[in-house]
Amino acid sequence: MPDYRIRKFTQLRRYIAADLYRYMTATSLKAYLRGWFIPGFRFCVFLRSSQYLAYSRFRMLYLPVYLIVRLILRHYQFKYGISIHHTCNIGPGLSIGHFGNIIVNPYAEIGKNCNLAPGVLLGLNFNKKTNRFEYPVIGDFVALANNAKVLGGAILGDWSMVAVSAVVTKDVPENAVVAGMPAKIINYESSRQYVGSFHPWTLQ
Repeated sequence: MPDYRIRKFTQLRRYIAADLYRYMTATSLKAYLRGWFIPGFRFCVFLRSSQYLAYSRFRMLYLPVYLIVRLILRHYQFKYGISIHHTCNIGPGLSIGHFGNIIVNPYAEIGKNCNLAPGVLLGLNFNKKTNRFEYPVIGDFVALANNAKVLGGAILGDWSMVAVSAVVTKDVPENAVVAGMPAKIINYESSRQYVGSFHPWTLQ
């Protein structure tokens, strides 16, 4: 998984534009103003901004602004019920279609242009064989449906999809759709009908 953490202001702008495009299929000022009223996008703005302010080489200069933005992010975490830490490695084009009870472990990783639905959990698991904690890795263009749970060191391939209330504890290949508890592959129709409207630069 590439390191998607935001360290430059130009990168911050590109990530926010990619997130906005997932909702509005545009990045104009009008689209931004309309997108601001979408809770998922508003949360992403402060999530991305907090990460930039934390990792920027000018972070000491930005410290007062960083503290304010972190407080605002914390407010929206409680208001919208979205527990995603600002240090989490998340690619551009994140879409949180609805909000509520979304929990992402800080060490979990999410690729480009992924969908998170209410009730999604990306949680750790302790591997007794290796005697260490493991965390999920979500590939690009992955859709996680309502109440989907991905636990431990499970790796989800690109264009895969986790169905409603499925519990994933093992790797999922590319284009696979999994369902059930524990999750099993039901077809290879991929997530294409559920994820779309990607900003062009994220496809490069």
